[in-house]
Amino acid sequence: MRRFATPGETVRISLREFDGSDDWVEVRAALSYRDHIELRAMAVSGAIQTPDGVQLQIDTGRAQLELLCRSIVGWSLRAADGDPSPVPVTRELIERLDPALGDWLAERIDKLYEASRPNSQQGSSPGP
Repeated sequence: MRRFATPGETVRISLREFDGSDDWVEVRAALSYRDHIELRAMAVSGAIQTPDGVQLQIDTGRAQLELLCRSIVGWSLRAADGDPSPVPVTRELIERLDPALGDWLAERIDKLYEASRPNSQQGSSPGP
C-alpha cells in the first residue's frame, strides 16, 4: 500500500483509445494529500441554505481543469502534424486542449487516482 506520493513516479496514458494515434500523456502516478484536499475544495463553489439544510454548489469544471494541470507532467502532443517535437506542458496549453480530449483525459486520470482513495467504491467517484 502506498504511504506517500512519489514526485518522480509517473504513468503513461496512451491516446490510442481516444483517437487511434500513438500520442501519449504522462501523469503523476499519485496525487499528494495536499493536492487531493485542494482539488476537493475547488469543486465546491459555494453553499446555499434551503429548507432541507445546506446544499453545496459544485463546480466540477474548475476542479477538473486543475486536476489536469496538477497531474500532467509530459506529453507527445505537437502543435501541428509536421512539427519535429512536442509542445511544452504548460497551464495555458492544458487550458487550450480540445474539450473532448480534456474530458477524456480527466476521466482516465480520475480513474487512476480513484484506486488510491481509501474509501472509494468501484463505479462511484466522489471527486478528485
